[in-house]
Amino acid sequence: TKIWSFTTGVNLSFTTYNNLYVRDRVKTYSFGSQYNDNEIKYRQLYNLELPIMAGVKKDKHTFQFGLTPTLLLTSKVTFESTPEDGKVAISETFFGYSQSLVNAGYPSGLVRCGLKSNLGYTYKITPSIQIGGNVQFQMISPIIGTMFDGKTNHLPISGQFFIRKSIKL
Repeated sequence: TKIWSFTTGVNLSFTTYNNLYVRDRVKTYSFGSQYNDNEIKYRQLYNLELPIMAGVKKDKHTFQFGLTPTLLLTSKVTFESTPEDGKVAISETFFGYSQSLVNAGYPSGLVRCGLKSNLGYTYKITPSIQIGGNVQFQMISPIIGTMFDGKTNHLPISGQFFIRKSIKL
């Protein structure tokens, strides 16, 4: 017999990048004028995910599908400003949501929310031990690829393999 299953949970995830950066050139006025080259590098993104899955159980097998809304909590950013003479004037690393950079006049390239679709499979080894995996396809990405100078993936795919032990209280 087939039995429906519903699963939800909360995931905290962080992703490390080395190719998400935005460059711009600004002109500053003081007693004269000079150009500064600014570079904003996103080093890590911290997300909160809420997977919502529905599945069909058949004997020891469970096939699942669902959606995962994603909320960008914060990011680790390195900001560098270099004047025309080539010496780095400002270089700092900080944590903060990218909107603070937008309010300061810099392009962000990140949005607060994303959405992934999920496909999963679970095999029940014993009544309390399960093994399985999930594959997620990014439908709405929190990264706006056209804003960055580096290469960005327009259809990111992620996955996980798990061994789960059920605890009955």
